Amino acid sequence: MFVTLAMLARRACLGLAVALWAAGACSYGAVAVVSNRTSAPLVAKTTADDNLPSGLMLAPGDSRPVFGLESLTIEWSAGDESRTARLTPGCAYFFAQSAPGQPIELEQIGLNDRPGPPLVLPGGDLLAVATPTLKVRALVDDDEPRRAAAWEPALRARLAAASDVIEAHCGVRLELVGFDAWDSDNDERDFFRTLAEFEREVAPVPGGVAIGFSSQYAVERGRYHLGGTRAPLHTHILLKERAQGILNTERLELLVHELGHLLGAVHSPEATSVMRPLLVGGLQREAGARVQFDPVNTLTMSLVADEMRLRRISSISDATALTRRRLAEIYAAIDPTLPEDPAAAVYQRLVGSAAAGPIVEDARKVIAQIERVAQFKEQALANIAEQAQAGGSDEGDRLLEWYVRQAAAAALRVRKEHAEKAFLLAIGTALDDQGMLTRLPTVSGVERQLSPDAERRRRAEIVGEPTMRGRRDLAKHFFVSAHLVVILGSEGARDAGLLKEVVDSHGGSGFSFVDLMADRAGIVFAHAVLGGRISLERIAREFTVAAVLPTLEDLPEGLQAAEFSAGFGGPTDPRLQTELQKIEVRVGSLPIYGQAP
Repeated sequence: MFVTLAMLARRACLGLAVALWAAGACSYGAVAVVSNRTSAPLVAKTTADDNLPSGLMLAPGDSRPVFGLESLTIEWSAGDESRTARLTPGCAYFFAQSAPGQPIELEQIGLNDRPGPPLVLPGGDLLAVATPTLKVRALVDDDEPRRAAAWEPALRARLAAASDVIEAHCGVRLELVGFDAWDSDNDERDFFRTLAEFEREVAPVPGGVAIGFSSQYAVERGRYHLGGTRAPLHTHILLKERAQGILNTERLELLVHELGHLLGAVHSPEATSVMRPLLVGGLQREAGARVQFDPVNTLTMSLVADEMRLRRISSISDATALTRRRLAEIYAAIDPTLPEDPAAAVYQRLVGSAAAGPIVEDARKVIAQIERVAQFKEQALANIAEQAQAGGSDEGDRLLEWYVRQAAAAALRVRKEHAEKAFLLAIGTALDDQGMLTRLPTVSGVERQLSPDAERRRRAEIVGEPTMRGRRDLAKHFFVSAHLVVILGSEGARDAGLLKEVVDSHGGSGFSFVDLMADRAGIVFAHAVLGGRISLERIAREFTVAAVLPTLEDLPEGLQAAEFSAGFGGPTDPRLQTELQKIEVRVGSLPIYGQAP
């Protein structure tokens, strides 16, 4: 059995709670993965949407995807009875048997899975294809000793076998569009510099990938790079080809391993997975050995493949934010299982920052303006003090208002299509002096681009004490929640705030409805800004705390777990939901929000 499968299954419930902090409702491509962890072949029936059931054959160790658009169910025989289960999109499952003769059970692998409705597809942008293809141009370097009449058929057969493995696990087929040769620098001894050379000199097939087989480098046993690519759906793969005593099935594993990385797979602790870190280890010399992926990597590849199937993407940055978020959650769950291997953490950062570059660049310009004006806060505070003597609000509130207006003015000078998002991202990051955002798995990649730790610490020393309603913590709650709306959506931001209060009730500062008021107000504010109902021009001209955050009277806080449970139950208790609804109405009644929900 997968050596960490039981660990991940035990973490399923904890993963649900952690993911509530990190993200909102489940809403990505309708694909789930099923694996056979019994010792015998297994036949099941799957039903996607309103289609007729189809058979699913699973040999021991097999992992297979189930694709649909709206709903996925599976039926199997468990002893004398037939059982049916609904599969949650974006999740992985395995069949197991506790003892011979016992019924076969279907269990879910805990991968930071989030509860929520099944697929919610955006309309109008689907270009579904039955079997997505990856166009491949295969190349050998000038150190290839064989004639083309020998290496072409060998590579053609290897690529065909790899295509069969990849298609079985995620539905993507390789389409070989040509062979060629390239002249590598024979004086180069660094494999990754040769990969960079290959990328510079060899143009990939449009929308596809160039795969180089380099005889300049020998296949080595042990913890060595046997091949390389840089990111999901990258344009190039380079493989070491020169070897003695390496079986064709081992060469096939090397190719499938790198194709797995190209489609979103990372290293796995499962000893029989093609994604194990130490690949050349004799597995393919055992009788009956097959090239197969573990269920978790079958899921990551299938999520990428589903984007290729539904939207014909050719870059991971083109994938929906929801798919990228789910991939990041899975990588965050895999990472602790191989603490000395960086692959999962690297891919988590890559998908977390995909498509965020231009917005991050513009948000950093807004942050830089906040830092610039912070240098003059003493003069600003003197002006604020004069206003306070004339009946103005709290000095800290005035300072925050000054920063927000300056940030909005700066956002008006960045690219128009990014202005509102850059503003919300920047002000949330600027006020997050404790680095809370960098600790959230699904947003940490973007956060570290927005503000490395050293910058955050330096900024915290100069911005002073901006507050809302006289409290600095409420300023952070408000604008961090507004920030999270940009990345996670409103449900993700709501769940994050609620979970934080639940955690605080267990020995921390206690559950606070005041904090939740600031969270919810920040979310509504973000929606109003992103929806154009509150313009950046208006914010730059007249933003005030009183306009966007209701008064805080009659809101309990500091509730420890026992007191909170006695009065409000838990997150789904109607008593708590009633109180949260009252907060929503109270926020929405502010004139600036109009009828904003």
